Amino acid sequence: MPATRSSSSARRRSTRALSPPASPGAASVPAAVLSPEETSSVSHAAAPAPAPREQAHDSEGPTAFVVLTTYFAYAMLVLMGHIRDFLGRMAGSRYRVLNGVKGYAPLLQDWENFYTRRLYHRIQDCWNRPIKGPPFSATMEVIDRRPVPRTYQLEPTEKSGKFLNLGSYNYLGFADDWVESCRGAVMKAVDQFSVSSCSSAVDIGLTSLQAELEANVAAFLGKDAAIVYSMGYGTNAASIPALMGP
Repeated sequence: MPATRSSSSARRRSTRALSPPASPGAASVPAAVLSPEETSSVSHAAAPAPAPREQAHDSEGPTAFVVLTTYFAYAMLVLMGHIRDFLGRMAGSRYRVLNGVKGYAPLLQDWENFYTRRLYHRIQDCWNRPIKGPPFSATMEVIDRRPVPRTYQLEPTEKSGKFLNLGSYNYLGFADDWVESCRGAVMKAVDQFSVSSCSSAVDIGLTSLQAELEANVAAFLGKDAAIVYSMGYGTNAASIPALMGP
């Protein structure tokens, strides 16, 4: 009997040592009373929530070869531009008038227009492309140009190509066919308020149409009142200084 009691007490002590300590917030309930589903719910409730895993992000930077060749090409363009400027001072250059005429101050400093003269003119056909047709669709017709001999001017040709439109300025929709979209409302407003209604409210006052528009904008924004300007530059140049003060 003494041996049996000692073995039973040893098993009880080992069972207590292997059982995890109860958390401060968990209820002290004997495991024998709970069902397997309840035991699982208690253990899940006591376990801390896992920390959110951060997704790995691989930065797609240029390779060393691309960076080196880009800087090398840019340095060569700058070097060739300075060489052409040096030769132009001795043999004459079409840009001599920009450096100043005798008795007059120069129009531009040499370095201020260096980029335009020696770098931009080499790739100017990539900018200021004339288009043919309205720019409101996903594609638009771009007119081809050719350089004029002995000048840096570009003249349009009869050829054109279709390109994807990624930078249209038709954010107000004015490039659309207004005869089909808003001709009725425009002609009615012109007949009732005349073309002078586009002037500043300081000059001609506030028309009922403008008051209705500002009321609708205020109601849409959930504000007491609103001021509508005909252009963004007028908003920045006129209203912000007046609201912020000196």
